[in-house]
Amino acid sequence: MKKIFVFILLSLSCFAFAKNLSQSKRDKIIQKVINEGKAKLLNFIINKRDINKLTQKKMILLKESVFAKYGKIFKKAWLKKHFKKFKWYK
Repeated sequence: MKKIFVFILLSLSCFAFAKNLSQSKRDKIIQKVINEGKAKLLNFIINKRDINKLTQKKMILLKESVFAKYGKIFKKAWLKKHFKKFKWYK
């Protein structure tokens, strides 16, 4: 399942590659995207090491953050609840 998410995340990536970021900085940014809905911070390609640190739920939230940023309306209640708490998601 992780391979599917890696493929989806990488194929959806229109993010610029920021190779100078330390791993701890990458981890903090990914957590802000998941926990605070700050999808604009995600300006690098997520690598396998980043993905391996995430739970399945956090991988889903990270992936869906990209879609939420563009206004996707979610059918699953837990995704709706998660994204509705952010002002930018309407």
